Amino acid sequence: MTKVIFEYNGKSKKMPISDIKSPTDIAKAYQDIGLKIKKSKKIRLGYTLPNGKKHSFLTTKNHKYAVCWTGKDAALGFCYTDDYAVAATTAANWCNRYEYKEQRVNGDKFVVVDIYEVK
Repeated sequence: MTKVIFEYNGKSKKMPISDIKSPTDIAKAYQDIGLKIKKSKKIRLGYTLPNGKKHSFLTTKNHKYAVCWTGKDAALGFCYTDDYAVAATTAANWCNRYEYKEQRVNGDKFVVVDIYEVK
């Protein structure tokens, strides 16, 4: 029978590979030898699209910016990031895509919006 050896901080634990059914089993093995695993807390973040629609989502990360389309049919943003430069570059790149050139005549474009924590 094949066994897996978990090692941490000079301690080890052997476990048959057939006993590992999920990542939870691996986490439990490491906890048994002293590794402290803390669960990441999810927070609800949200943003308002340029057309007035609101969107919120659960995440463990603390995003600050999203890229959104200014069209009246827009329903969702993308490219959630902490770096404004990355978001601005993504918005500019998507504005220059061939598929969206005809819609720029209407004044629609991709913009960066701020993300806030929903209480």
